[in-house]
Amino acid sequence: MSGPVPLTAVAAVARRDGLAAGLTAAFDLREPVACSRQGRTLVPPGLLPVVGSWSIGGVTYPAARCRVEIEPSALARLEQLVRIRVIPATVDPAGPSSGGPPARGPAALAAVRAGLDRRLLGGAIDTLARRVSDGAPLTDRQLVRAEIAEIAVVLETVESALSAGMTPAQASLWHDELDRADQALARLVGGAGYLDDHPVRALRLVALLRDVAAPAGERLAA
Repeated sequence: MSGPVPLTAVAAVARRDGLAAGLTAAFDLREPVACSRQGRTLVPPGLLPVVGSWSIGGVTYPAARCRVEIEPSALARLEQLVRIRVIPATVDPAGPSSGGPPARGPAALAAVRAGLDRRLLGGAIDTLARRVSDGAPLTDRQLVRAEIAEIAVVLETVESALSAGMTPAQASLWHDELDRADQALARLVGGAGYLDDHPVRALRLVALLRDVAAPAGERLAA
């Protein structure tokens, strides 16, 4: 890991290989890994040994002065991730290190989300095209086509922003748009999206990560 992977390449990895691979590509050794205010986040297990610091509530702590607890999560395990809680030392003479939250984190997560949504949208379209109702595939239905178009427009605009370069403030706005795309994807797959053996399960984990890297609440606190 000699340097950060370009955001467009991060999106391509997530599109090809899924959520865990995208997060691994997004990882930047130079930055702390963002956690919720309770110190919780999701990471690919292979990255745990190389994390140099953690950002908890915007405060950066060296990894050497933190304890990491792995919390049970069957859903995370299915996506080859681990849910962890990072606990800084209670008494730490050195205190937290200087610096704030990760600068690249929100944009990198937006890249992961865009690639993952492309992957899930392709799978959803393939499935719907094989289902026939009244002699025509479901992809011919106006409402289905409208949902697909809505998702595609969001992804195209986010991908353009990734290519042009994305500031943290811009990333926050695009995360709101990606939330809309995720909701439309969930509508496309219907009840199947709530099953742990359906690929759209990954969006339930994305919702947790989204609030760590680009807060819209504290869903990970639960």
